[in-house]
Amino acid sequence: MMIKEKNKKESLAVNKEFKRILIMGLLALLFAAAVIFISACSVFGLEGEEGSAGDETLKVPEVDIDEREIEEIGKGEEDMKKSFEAEVDIGIIDKSARDPFKPFYTSDDEEGEEKNILKLEEVYSREEVDFVDINLNDYTYKLKVGDSLDEIYVVMAINDDSVVLQKGDEILTLIMDVPLYD
Repeated sequence: MMIKEKNKKESLAVNKEFKRILIMGLLALLFAAAVIFISACSVFGLEGEEGSAGDETLKVPEVDIDEREIEEIGKGEEDMKKSFEAEVDIGIIDKSARDPFKPFYTSDDEEGEEKNILKLEEVYSREEVDFVDINLNDYTYKLKVGDSLDEIYVVMAINDDSVVLQKGDEILTLIMDVPLYD
C-alpha cells in the first residue's frame, strides 16, 4: 500500500508540474500574440494616416519633352568642349608677383644698400682678456673675441694693431685708425 500512495503522490506532483509548464507556455504565447497585435496595429495605423488624406497616390507628373531643346543643350556642350583649348605656354613664374627677396625700397647708392663705416679705435686688455673699441657709423662698441657687432659682424681674432671680423662668409680685417667702407 505504501507503494500505491507513493506512486499516487508522485503522479500528482507530475500533474502539477505539467500544468504549470502548460500554463507558462500559454502565457508566453498570449504575450507574443499581444506584442504582434500591437505592432501590427501601429504599422497599419501609420499606413492609414498616410492614406487618410484621400485615395490619391502620388503620381509622377507628365512632362512634355521637347527633343529640339535637348539637342540644343547638347550642341552647346559640344561647342564648349570645342572652344576649350589647352594652354601651350605655361609660365612657372607669375611675373606680376613681387619677388619676396627684393626690398620694398632702395637707397640712392649704386648698390642699393647703405655702406657701413668701420674703424678700429683701440686694442687693450683687461684681466688677461683682449678687448677692442670699434666705431661703426659713429657709434663705438667695446667687444671681445666671439662678440657680435650690430648682429652683422662677429669678432674672430684680436691682434696688436688689427682685428679680424666675419660677415657671413666674408672675412674683414680692420687696421688701427684706417676706415673700412663695407
